[in-house]
This record gives sequence, C-alpha cells and structure tokens, in this order.
Amino acid sequence: MLIKLLITLLLCNIIAYSSALVSENGNPDPEPGIIRMTLTRQKTAFEQHLNNAPFLKKYGINSDWLYKKHHKPSPRTNDSIAMFRYLDNEFYGTVVLGRTGKSLNVAFDTAWTMSWVLSSQCNHFKSMGCMFHNTYDHDKSKDYKADGRKIVVPEGTYNLSGFFSYDSVAVAHSNISNFSFVEMTNVPNSYLFNKIDGIIGFGLQHDAYQPFFYALVDQKKIAQPIFCIYLNRQTVKPWWKHNNGFH
Repeated sequence: MLIKLLITLLLCNIIAYSSALVSENGNPDPEPGIIRMTLTRQKTAFEQHLNNAPFLKKYGINSDWLYKKHHKPSPRTNDSIAMFRYLDNEFYGTVVLGRTGKSLNVAFDTAWTMSWVLSSQCNHFKSMGCMFHNTYDHDKSKDYKADGRKIVVPEGTYNLSGFFSYDSVAVAHSNISNFSFVEMTNVPNSYLFNKIDGIIGFGLQHDAYQPFFYALVDQKKIAQPIFCIYLNRQTVKPWWKHNNGFH
C-alpha cells in the first residue's frame, strides 16, 4: 500500500512538472523525452446520479424536490449535533472526549455498535492511518478510567486493534460520564485519507457493551429514545461548511 502511494505521488509530481513546461502561447516546449497527459476530474457518484436531473428522469424519478426550497425543521427539545460533509463521502460531527477540551471528528454510524477513536499511542510509523489526525490522550483527562481489555476488529483484509477505556463524552450540550470505548492503536493505512478520527456507534445493542445512544437514554440526556438525521439542499455552500444535522 505504501509503495503504491509513493508511486502515485511521484507520477503526479512528474505530470505537474511537465504541465509547467508549457510556454505562454499554449504550445508545449519542444523538449525531447517529455510526455504530457491530460487529467480529467471524475464526478462523484452523488454528482453523476442523485444530483443529476436528466439521469433521474431517464429512470422515471421526479427530481423537482432537488430544486425546491426546503425549510429546516422546527426547533426540538432534544439536542442537535452539527454535521459536515467531506468530499461527498463522509459525514462527520464533533465531540469532545474526556476533560481535555480537544475536539475529535467522528462519524455517527448505525452499522457500528462499538465506539472508538484514534489513540495517541498509535505509532505513525507502524500505522500510517493515524497520521494527520486528532488523537485521544487519556493521560490528559481527569475523567479517564483504565479498562485495558484488548480488542481486534476485522475490516476486510485488515484488522483494527486497540484497547478499551472509560471517559466522559461531550456531544453538543450533553455530557455522558463513564462511557466505554476503544482506543485504536492500529488502523489500515487508507485511514490516512479519512477526515474522521473515530466512530460513535449508533447500532443496536446485542451483548454486554452499551452503545452510545443507549448511554444517552440511560443517563437521561434525551427526552425520548429517538434520533433522526436532517440533510439540507444548499449545494452552493463549500464542502467543508455545515450542511446537515443529527438530532
């Protein structure tokens, strides 16, 4: 994986350098041994299909709702979490783990029961997926409680590994105490390109582990055991700005 990444970066540098050799009149400099290739940006699946009126019409889908003004839902008594879109691929929100004041970008994932974050103990040289991410350092939190149980989570051809810990989690205006989660110390190298620093599991409970949403209900942080996701249609905003919510 690392070798493929380095080869890809090298090719991009070669192409960029070759493009810089084009003269002011738009004609390439007549230097032998130089090959110039044109790169075309591939549209995302969202742009090709869901946000493509002609494509939807082809399959008999009414796309008028794409261009109508959609009003935000009325204020709710429960808490709301701002979510952000990243490259039409990830939707993430921000939480604060422990009494450190450090924010972490997490995905609220209904496919995961367990919650986890990247640990400060993740070795960047052994696990490149931890690089350029916010990490959790339990030594800086007064609410941290050790657990120590190790865990290995298979994901495709690679395993995520780490250990369980306890700490407080601040989400929007709510704070959960003594929450059990995993500090990941080893993740796939591909995580290097992800925006998220971890996952808050919203899956159904099926063993002794208490998922995040169950902890919210158990500690009476929400009025009713209900959550929903709101996505707006403001496509003119840049990809890094707030464009949806988790309620």
